[in-house]
Amino acid sequence: MEKNYVVEITLISAQGLKERSGTNTSHQMKTYALSWNDSSFKLRTCIDRDGNENPTWNDQFLFKVSSDFLSHETSGVSIEIFAVGFLRHTMLGPFGC
Repeated sequence: MEKNYVVEITLISAQGLKERSGTNTSHQMKTYALSWNDSSFKLRTCIDRDGNENPTWNDQFLFKVSSDFLSHETSGVSIEIFAVGFLRHTMLGPFGC
């Protein structure tokens, strides 16, 4: 029988984020992050409205993982950071840990 564990990750902040060229840079950037270890279950931070290029979230995520996940070197957690836009949100970058 496979044993399940809980992994807790605190997504504190990001630094030096830049919007991609072609986007409106005259406004203050508002950002959020998505995180997951299984793409069918993604968790989202709150939107940072004040941090601009250096957002702070301090959001905690709990992921249920198996002992198999913990024992594989290729297991990981994915993070994508988005800038909130009027018509659509722009991905600033994928990150992994």
